[in-house]
Amino acid sequence: MQQDDCDVVVLPEDHVPGPSRYMKLWFSDGNVVLRTKEHMMLVHRSLLSVHSRVLRDMFTMPQPPGEELRNGHPVIDMPDESNHLIHMLTSIYNPSYLRAHLYDFDFLVALLRISTKYEVTDLRQTAVDRLQLGLPTTLQTFDDPTHAKAREEAMDNAIQLVNLVRETNCPELLPCAFYYCTQLPTTTVLEGDGVHSLSWPDVAACLKGRELLFDAQRNDTHRFMFAANGQAWCSHCDYEVEVYGPHPSPPVNLASTQTSRPICLSYVPTDELWDSLGGCDLCIAEHKSLLKYGREGVWKKLPSMFGLGTWEELAKTQYALLDEPYYEKNTWHRRA
Repeated sequence: MQQDDCDVVVLPEDHVPGPSRYMKLWFSDGNVVLRTKEHMMLVHRSLLSVHSRVLRDMFTMPQPPGEELRNGHPVIDMPDESNHLIHMLTSIYNPSYLRAHLYDFDFLVALLRISTKYEVTDLRQTAVDRLQLGLPTTLQTFDDPTHAKAREEAMDNAIQLVNLVRETNCPELLPCAFYYCTQLPTTTVLEGDGVHSLSWPDVAACLKGRELLFDAQRNDTHRFMFAANGQAWCSHCDYEVEVYGPHPSPPVNLASTQTSRPICLSYVPTDELWDSLGGCDLCIAEHKSLLKYGREGVWKKLPSMFGLGTWEELAKTQYALLDEPYYEKNTWHRRA
């Protein structure tokens, strides 16, 4: 049998393949195509309109003459990163996908950003609640060992999180994010971490807040740090020093931390360390009480230390409606 000749199509060297169908979001009964640079998704206007006022308004805009159709359906070009849009749409269609990825930090960042942009309030609130485990708004949550991993993750990404919560209007998460930034070397605060950097106003707020935290550490929470290393704490301790000599130094040089980072919220001594400080029972009890109530006072003042107002004011701001639809400030269009 003779084989038919086939034409060979030679593509130019600079040819870039167009967007491909993302089959997990290509529904045969869908009625609108959302297209990014990499993917196309055939989805349902009605379902997405229920979840997003922004998408609902986009879908109801008049169609331009000569509008491009794909499989008979209108095409809307989306300016978003493809994986970000996929995360949001898949989370809407499949809640189990959201639950499975909620502890993936990059997913969480992308979801908060895009759900804020398109005003998908349920997804946004889920992302905020998850981030709040690492950026707590109460001292009780800050001390909860159950969320230690979330706090470590947030601390490792402190600068990025300050920028993210600024961008997505989550001011209630800012105080703790700033506190984590005060744990960074000054050069990192000033110059960034190599990927992310603070705005100059936020650099100033961070450095000012760090000095206030150091003051609180010395005067309110960790006074015992500066009364240790052989110094007497009260008349009874003074008598013991006179009779028996200076108390032994504690196993760590606590006061040396004054030169590196504020610890007024994050450092609570163990019972063993309290015992090693050498004070009498009355002194130890007093300083434990000062630490407890001092930490509570610092937490209450934490937002104001960074020029953010009060916790109550931040909570009201966070849950206020966006001033204007995000999409009006960004580029999206139907390709004519």
